[in-house]
Amino acid sequence: MRLFPCDLIGRGSDEIESLPSYLQRLAACHGVTVGRLFRELRYHANDTSKRPRVGSLAALVRPNDRTASCLQILQNGIVSEGIRSSTFLALRGTFHSTPRNTFARQIRWCPKCLESDRKYGEPYLRLAWSLSDYRNCRHHGMPLIDACPQCGAHQNSTRLFVEFDRCRSCSADLARVPPWHRFLRNCDLNVYDADLLEIVREISRNPDLDYARSAASGVLELLFNRVWALQDERRFWELVPRDESIHACCGGQLSLPLARRLAYRLNVSLHGLLSGHLQAWTRQLDPAWLETLPVNLAPKPRKVRHDRVRLITQLDTARRSKPPLPLRQYARKIGVSTGCLEYHAPQLCRSIKQSYRQHRAALAQKKQTEAHLAVLQYAASHRGTASRKGALREIRRQTGLPKNLLRSIIAQTIAPGCAGGQLS
Repeated sequence: MRLFPCDLIGRGSDEIESLPSYLQRLAACHGVTVGRLFRELRYHANDTSKRPRVGSLAALVRPNDRTASCLQILQNGIVSEGIRSSTFLALRGTFHSTPRNTFARQIRWCPKCLESDRKYGEPYLRLAWSLSDYRNCRHHGMPLIDACPQCGAHQNSTRLFVEFDRCRSCSADLARVPPWHRFLRNCDLNVYDADLLEIVREISRNPDLDYARSAASGVLELLFNRVWALQDERRFWELVPRDESIHACCGGQLSLPLARRLAYRLNVSLHGLLSGHLQAWTRQLDPAWLETLPVNLAPKPRKVRHDRVRLITQLDTARRSKPPLPLRQYARKIGVSTGCLEYHAPQLCRSIKQSYRQHRAALAQKKQTEAHLAVLQYAASHRGTASRKGALREIRRQTGLPKNLLRSIIAQTIAPGCAGGQLS
């Protein structure tokens, strides 16, 4: 099947177009949806294999089998050269697994970039916008948007619609900056994404690029050999976690977030680390290189381990206070969550809950008894002039008991419309 020519925008730069954007433009050139385009390509190529469907557009940049299958189907037609550069398939052979939060789940965009594209060319989606850690636009310093500011709809549809600066649901202008959107040009957020743009630029320049798994391990092994020759080796391993680094060096599971952290801590290029080029070394290795990581590079904090014996002792001491309190207040005093207490001391927590329920029931019974006594005393002292409204107002002013409780008891004790103060 012969397709109309459609060139990939931004080739050779970090502004290269993503595959979802290219597929939408290519399908619109032929007046069909993305799904129909793939069905036609399979039909003309006599492809009867059960390949996965197109699915989510935003996921067609990830280094997995679905993206590779879509590119193989596109080879049945005449498409733009270097179409592989619009995906991250170059990372496919590098990592054992890719965390779910590495790539954005929805299509994202910068309103200012779409506005600039509309003035000087054709709006399109950048490949770098598909990375979750690429949060702010490099040119305009503002956070990326993943939903229409007008209706809140995501732009992940595969139907025939090529105007990337218009919402697919309500046709609102996506190039317009929302009034609640914050500009971050002069902010001090600790965010680092230059290494991601470097990877996108290298992929754009070399469509056949493939990062090998052994390349990163080889570079790490050479760098760690230099570290062992340092006199302040212990200080260095405090800054660069030794177990995490040696695990990645000795054939352990390497992921993109881990590779970014290692490259940043070792002060080497991420592209050089993944490609196996030691020439990426930028300066002499220094053990005092940046003790802190940017926010988006920092690993997730580990769960705090609690001493079970200490927690049980503190909880047992706290529950001796009178009157009994709910479990959440004891947890607040100790400084942990209720789930933590229920996990480490389940029987003691059940006892605390039962004691508090009994205390609440006793208080309710006490209030009900006081309310009965107060209503009977009022009816006896105002015999002949008692009324329900007057009794409720007077007794509540004197005792402060709950209004609904007094109203219920008064309705049972004083007859309705009783001007003579008769008891019901």
